[in-house]
Amino acid sequence: MLPERRTYRSYYKKKDEYENDYSSFYGNYNESYGSFCDGLEAVSWENHSLPDFTKNFYIPHPTVLNRPYADVQQYRESRGIKIEGDADNNNNPIMYFEEGNFPDYVAGTIKKMGFDFPTAIQAQSWPIALSGRNMVGIAQTGSGKTLAYMLPAVIHSINQPRVQRGDGPIVLVLTPTRELAQQIQAIPMQFGDVCRQKAVAVFGGAPKGPQARDLENGADIVIATPGRLIDFLTTDVENVMYVINYDFPKSSEDYIHRIGRTGRSNSSGTAYTFFTSANQRQAKDLISVLAEAKQQITPELQSMIWFNGRRNAFSNGGNSLYMI
Repeated sequence: MLPERRTYRSYYKKKDEYENDYSSFYGNYNESYGSFCDGLEAVSWENHSLPDFTKNFYIPHPTVLNRPYADVQQYRESRGIKIEGDADNNNNPIMYFEEGNFPDYVAGTIKKMGFDFPTAIQAQSWPIALSGRNMVGIAQTGSGKTLAYMLPAVIHSINQPRVQRGDGPIVLVLTPTRELAQQIQAIPMQFGDVCRQKAVAVFGGAPKGPQARDLENGADIVIATPGRLIDFLTTDVENVMYVINYDFPKSSEDYIHRIGRTGRSNSSGTAYTFFTSANQRQAKDLISVLAEAKQQITPELQSMIWFNGRRNAFSNGGNSLYMI
């Protein structure tokens, strides 16, 4: 008897089709961050000695391995699963959690999560990912994708040597938004309590200092937005003459980091920042930064402190734009 049918679907695409989806999803990402990426140098791996490590942690359950082909096909068709590439009995979907042969620390955490059955993307991707094979999985929102890739990531990570201070992560997850980064981080943190895994999320709109310290102390899993990840990778880009901020960051620390790109290696440059009435809560911090740098403070910016202090009794009602 097959598990109850759900409303999710998952399928797999060829590599070139996925790349087209990726390009359309991220839009002009390369245009936005290309200049910063130019500062990164390719690693000459032939000059490095890399230790061997195990990639295959999948032990097929006898029931999964010996399940009749007709039952496997019925399951895949009923859940809209399509596969491109080589597949054998080792890649049969895991229809029940008990068939996963997961370590106790994984099985116990999944049980606490309260799921009845693996979703389609989980059932089909776990045998492939846990076997150490490369794969691309595409599924709808709410279909359980995060657990589909984080569970193999946790198992892979815990079987590697412990991360030490200054080491890079074992697992890197890229996500387009701050909200998704925080949601994804919650999954490995549930496993972290029992398997001593440290998951760190780095994203814009928050101070860089605490995030940098978390990375420096060593993280097994890092979930990052592309912009903030590039920030951490390109702190020594030279020859930047102008920086234009189309929005003011939520912290003065991030603002200093942005405009600091023009001051590398004793160079000087110019930073333009659009600062509107919507940013008036940060006016005081900005003025402190400008004063410390001995920059001119405009009357319009100075008046924002007064407006902010009187915001409960007075509203300027405007959409003025100041360029500083």
